[in-house]
Amino acid sequence: MGWDLLPYIVVSLDAMRSWKIQTTGHDARTLLNSILKADFLVGLICLREVIALLRPVSLSLQHENVDLVQALTDTEDLITVLKQWRTEAEQEFSRLFVR
Repeated sequence: MGWDLLPYIVVSLDAMRSWKIQTTGHDARTLLNSILKADFLVGLICLREVIALLRPVSLSLQHENVDLVQALTDTEDLITVLKQWRTEAEQEFSRLFVR
């Protein structure tokens, strides 16, 4: 999800809160309250970064004639980066939130 879509999602959910179908209104309120919380937004930022790393490896593994040696190398590189992020978590969070 692009950040530019978040305001439209918030406006849509806000409009849905007043719908006469009780479950829809309740669900919209619940979802709106959840996505506006800081922990959700922080998680979304982190997830976006992880998915950006996973996507190229995932796409390469889906090719019909995948090179297994290259796929293994790409996967090992991905694991190395994720381990580095975990080791240097404070610096990585700082990098994410400077954007």
